[in-house]
Amino acid sequence: MAGRLLPGAEPSEPDAATRNAIQDVLWAGQGAIEISRKSSREIARDLDLGDLAFMPDRFMALLDRPWVLGAPLDPWTGGSSSLREQINRHVFR
Repeated sequence: MAGRLLPGAEPSEPDAATRNAIQDVLWAGQGAIEISRKSSREIARDLDLGDLAFMPDRFMALLDRPWVLGAPLDPWTGGSSSLREQINRHVFR
């Protein structure tokens, strides 16, 4: 990005929220690819979360890189409905 153009500047990756905002602007004029519910369910069924999430802290750190997990999905629940909480509830508990 802009930091890469400066001599001697170390390139750094933006955090997930910044990257999502940039992507939203870049993709605003493009059409979205729809994934059917059936395909989504098949993908979820075929993933073995036991293989992916045997180290919860590392798994969550990995997910934190591309996604904003802490933002509440429903502002009325006080953060208990964040994506992070949903993953904890449905994957690790």
